[in-house]
Amino acid sequence: MSTSTIEKIALLLNKAENTTNQHEADAYFAKAQQIATRESIDLETARSLPGSNKDELTQKMFVMGKKRTFGLHTHVRLLNWIANVNDVRLTVSDDSVVCMAYGHERDIAIVEALYTSLLMQMHSESEKFIQKGEYRSEMVWREGYHEGGVWKPAGWRPMHGSTARISFKDAFAARVGQRLQAARRTVLEEPGGRGELVLVSRKKRVEDYYSGLVNTKRTWQGGAGSTQSATGLRAGREAANRASLGGTSVGGSRQALR
Repeated sequence: MSTSTIEKIALLLNKAENTTNQHEADAYFAKAQQIATRESIDLETARSLPGSNKDELTQKMFVMGKKRTFGLHTHVRLLNWIANVNDVRLTVSDDSVVCMAYGHERDIAIVEALYTSLLMQMHSESEKFIQKGEYRSEMVWREGYHEGGVWKPAGWRPMHGSTARISFKDAFAARVGQRLQAARRTVLEEPGGRGELVLVSRKKRVEDYYSGLVNTKRTWQGGAGSTQSATGLRAGREAANRASLGGTSVGGSRQALR
């Protein structure tokens, strides 16, 4: 991907992050993904032309956070949604600390830019949600258990903040993925365009590259608990609707993330 394209996307994400107008943020965010999609189409179309710059297949490692960080799987889910939209495959370590991205270097650069921007927004919005304390009105059933040598009988208890935060982030990641898909679809369905057909060969090249390097058939399970907060899910979706759709890098056993 040309430097100018990366700069355009970065500029759009910066504008989206700094506007207080939701409609403007939506427009900037959608435009960023549309530029990324058009870039992929143009690169694939030009691939067979003499003298064209090669868009090499490569790998990039992403560190999702510190080991044993509660809720780290939400970082993986956000990255996975963004990667799927941009034809990048991932593997993830058993502890969710490390993801390896496989794809064209320009697509991976786009994924990294979007992920970096959206991860910051996800953290910021989830903390605002927790501070409001709306989740405390929810009650969840909990079976009896021992705590500090004392038996706690089964009963209804207030929703825990950590559970509400995880629900918020899960919903945020999923909604962001839907919005990115919609922005991409806008480009692929443009009149007279053949973007989807053009990108078939690009996607197959990534799949062949990925399959040649990753032979495990195991799938990452996500690490989510069975209890969810309805308030957190709703607030997460609402925050993702406001988000401007755009980490850090560097092992362990890796599982395919599908």
